Amino acid sequence: MKSKLILISVLLLGFFAGVSRGEWVQRNWDGVCFDLNANGGSGPGNEGTNCRVYVKNNGHVNSEVGIHNYAFNDCIYMTNPSRWSYTYIWSSCDDALWIDQMQVLTTWCNIFNSGNGCQTYGVDNRKGWCISQDYRDGLGHWRYFTPSGCFKMLRLGKPGHRDSRVWGYQWNYRRALQEEYDSQLADISKRVKECEADPEKKSCEDVVDEVFKLYEELDNQGWVTTDPEEDDIDQNSELGEEGKKVAGLYEQEVKFLKKQILQLKKADKPEQN
Repeated sequence: MKSKLILISVLLLGFFAGVSRGEWVQRNWDGVCFDLNANGGSGPGNEGTNCRVYVKNNGHVNSEVGIHNYAFNDCIYMTNPSRWSYTYIWSSCDDALWIDQMQVLTTWCNIFNSGNGCQTYGVDNRKGWCISQDYRDGLGHWRYFTPSGCFKMLRLGKPGHRDSRVWGYQWNYRRALQEEYDSQLADISKRVKECEADPEKKSCEDVVDEVFKLYEELDNQGWVTTDPEEDDIDQNSELGEEGKKVAGLYEQEVKFLKKQILQLKKADKPEQN
């Protein structure tokens, strides 16, 4: 009995310590967490959503009904997430969700989010992101709080690369969303809504995975981010350790060839009298 009381006390102390730092999450590993609290003033109002929100990482789709503006971050548990994968976020309806900051936690992370399995996205201020199936939710009063507008889907950078970028898929990017994609997306979205409305269905993740796969197939130029450092990311970070070694050897070979060319040019140059 005494050991149980000690365990409960430790858990409660950890909970309140985390809340006081503003960084406590429901489960501080294997999850994506949402901070809906604006800092420096109020947010847009009605930041939360009652829609089911889906996330995908490392091939697994998970979801939760509603993301709310709690005193601590509201999280969605993820099955076996990878720090080397993008995290995709999608909502099935048009009850807009406004997000100030997000965290992806793919390994055990303490309240300081140490380790390269954890990544924070965004700044604790009054600017954030909006997810909705209705782009008009990002207009009017909300435009100040979500300058990029509302997106149908978000994509978060890979924690293993310390990539804090957030992309949204453009509504008006027609090169990718051609008629066949529009038709497929409308059909799958209809099936998702039917699945969610069926009381006998315990899960709709398999149908929603078709939505994620469809977006993964689309032209990458349709994804936009307001991060000014987007073009400064080290491209070799996507290559892995073996790729970096090959790239390094290639660079050395190019330097050697340039040196050889210079020597040949000098040898070909006629001597001056």
